Amino acid sequence: MPFDYLFTTPANKVPATLVECSNDTLDYYKDTACFFIDDNLNPYIPITNTLYSDVVITVFTVSNDMVTDRWPETCNPGKEDNQWTLYGDNWKKDCHGNVVRDTPFYTNAQMNAMFSSNPTAPKNKGIVMVEVYYCYQQILSLPVLTEFLPTPMRMHAFSLMPAPEAIPTPTSISSP
Repeated sequence: MPFDYLFTTPANKVPATLVECSNDTLDYYKDTACFFIDDNLNPYIPITNTLYSDVVITVFTVSNDMVTDRWPETCNPGKEDNQWTLYGDNWKKDCHGNVVRDTPFYTNAQMNAMFSSNPTAPKNKGIVMVEVYYCYQQILSLPVLTEFLPTPMRMHAFSLMPAPEAIPTPTSISSP
């Protein structure tokens, strides 16, 4: 699948549904998020809109160890907060619905520092980052534990994976 189709077409900002997870329509972001909302694939961590949980997917194009693009650009062209979210702004909120952040967890500067810290890694790469924000309700809620650990407790996990379709490619120069 060509890069321009996957990342430059407008990302559908409507949350994924289980019906969309089982159809044959290609939507890079929604298809990735389906893992988190399908109980057959993920029965232990329910990602739902009612629990202030969220899935955030960002694709990076990196040239010479510097982030040059964040996808999908349809959110805010040229801005650092270009990303697809499953449930809108839940990633900005704590477990009680209070807004606690307004910038991405990883800024371009932090990503650049991470990419440049490994001198043996390729300088040009395409990366997809999948982040999960989850409010974990402690099952026991023992008073000894809840004095130190809130319940529910906001958890954040992420994974970086290669996205070959986002690798920058040289632009061909036509001959006169």
